[in-house]
Amino acid sequence: MKSNLISAIAGWKSAALLALVAMVAAVAFSGVLSNSQTADAAAIDLPDADDSTTAAPGDTVNIVVPNAFAQVSITGMADGVSASFSSGGGNSVACSSEAPCDTDADTADSVTVVLKVADDSGEGHILLDINGIGGTATDKTKVITVSKAGQVGSLAIKHTTPGDATISAATTSTSDLTVTVKNASTPAGGLQGQTVSVTTTHGTVGCGTGGAAASAGSSQTCSAATSSDGEVRVLLTGGGVEGIATVKAILGARSAEAKVTLFGDAKNLSAEPMQKSVEIGGSVFVVLTVTDGAGNPVAGQVITPVTTKEVVGPADDAVLVTTEQATPEVANESAVGVGYSKDFIHPTDASKSIPACGDDNTGSLENPETEVFDTDGTNAAGECVVQVNTQKAAGATKATTRGEHTLNFQVSATIKASATIEVAGAPHSITTSVDDNPTVEPSSVTEITVSVWDDTGVLVGIT
Repeated sequence: MKSNLISAIAGWKSAALLALVAMVAAVAFSGVLSNSQTADAAAIDLPDADDSTTAAPGDTVNIVVPNAFAQVSITGMADGVSASFSSGGGNSVACSSEAPCDTDADTADSVTVVLKVADDSGEGHILLDINGIGGTATDKTKVITVSKAGQVGSLAIKHTTPGDATISAATTSTSDLTVTVKNASTPAGGLQGQTVSVTTTHGTVGCGTGGAAASAGSSQTCSAATSSDGEVRVLLTGGGVEGIATVKAILGARSAEAKVTLFGDAKNLSAEPMQKSVEIGGSVFVVLTVTDGAGNPVAGQVITPVTTKEVVGPADDAVLVTTEQATPEVANESAVGVGYSKDFIHPTDASKSIPACGDDNTGSLENPETEVFDTDGTNAAGECVVQVNTQKAAGATKATTRGEHTLNFQVSATIKASATIEVAGAPHSITTSVDDNPTVEPSSVTEITVSVWDDTGVLVGIT
């Protein structure tokens, strides 16, 4: 009888397959929202009345055949999909009711065989040919869709905006972060309904629900389920203590971290020119950096020139040093307006650009009463820049203009810093030097230093 049954198994039924293909998309979509599909292996039932089901890698599928004897075979699998029958480990199994291969021996005249989807299986379809005798004969084709839509593929937590990476340690300051959980499908999508726990080492956290913005929390932990986009919004509130807050998102065995700097009051100021010398008529950026007592960058700090002797030059007629900013171009006029701050735009890496210390400065460092930088102040790295022009003052001579000029800045009367710029003449000579090994070998590196000097032997910087 078994021989006759096996020889009677037909090829794939075209009409049945066409009907099943129409169902596959609906089955796969419903699997995304199924609460039963998690990262843990599940047992999925495929009763006789159903022609298809969805399973994840690692799941088992209980295939029910309402006959005393059944032959169940895998007749096709998509590329990357892997599965086998628990009994025998092959692609086909013949089983009679109450035999060891029947996992539901309590039900007479019915056979249940188990198909194991491999833990490392890819996504796709498994086609089954099911035949049974003993009672009303069974001859069916069924589809199992292997989907990772319900499995966790990744967990991440990021600052919602770049400004959220640095905040004041004050209890009124907040940083907005976003936790994202994606499934393991290709392409990955947001995974809904995953409960994420969040902790912080500094301050307090609150978690939003349903993807909504979070409210301030009262403890260092919170939790919430992900939205339809797989997201949880998190609000970190400063706790009055400066330092680096490590905000950790936890989901099962997975975790992800984001750092938020909680800075205290400004305690230190530094001023560093991007180059030490510049030709008369050229310009140079000075980077101003503010930190707190623990060395954390202070964002939003306003920096001004000192109120007296904001520029100290080599003679009474010191070179005029001003700040500049690019302004809207006007017909027949320069696109650069003297007397404004100017952002430093890095030529290749935007993350290294630094904002101007102010964009509403109409005076010069020679006239401090008009020198009030923009209230946005320093960026998240505690930095802002001033671009200075080296223009020969009216009536000044080359001798009195050239030389060292010291620019003085302050956060307060007790927090100050200075930058010294050497104003040189026009390029006059060039010298070169090489490292200790001037011989160039294949694939070797030889450093050559080119120096430009003015007529008095002072280095001339890039203009």
